[in-house]
Amino acid sequence: MGGRDDEGIYDHAGPGAKRRKRLSVQNIPREISTARPSRPNIVRERLTTSEHRTISSRELKRKIWLLALEGKGARDIDEEMRREGIRATLVTISSVRAQILETIKFLREKKLINEHRLERYQAR
Repeated sequence: MGGRDDEGIYDHAGPGAKRRKRLSVQNIPREISTARPSRPNIVRERLTTSEHRTISSRELKRKIWLLALEGKGARDIDEEMRREGIRATLVTISSVRAQILETIKFLREKKLINEHRLERYQAR
């Protein structure tokens, strides 16, 4: 009773019949690439325990805030933290940076921040 599509017994069956007639087995691509282009993986050196400083979460957050206020991106902040021997993941840095930038945006919308002083601080 059963059979494969290429045996011809399902030529008139269902909505796929027209498609099956249009596409012969030779025309169907063998490999359909569904892979997305990958970003280059940046290999980061790990800090050994003797190379890193231990700081509190509040200090870490404050340090990321200050660097974000200067207009630095997450990778720039990561490099700066590594130079200072502070261990933090890019996910942590990105998250805290996004929070402070969102807060600044909100304060700007509500006119609760001195724009001139902020621009002067970022220009340093």
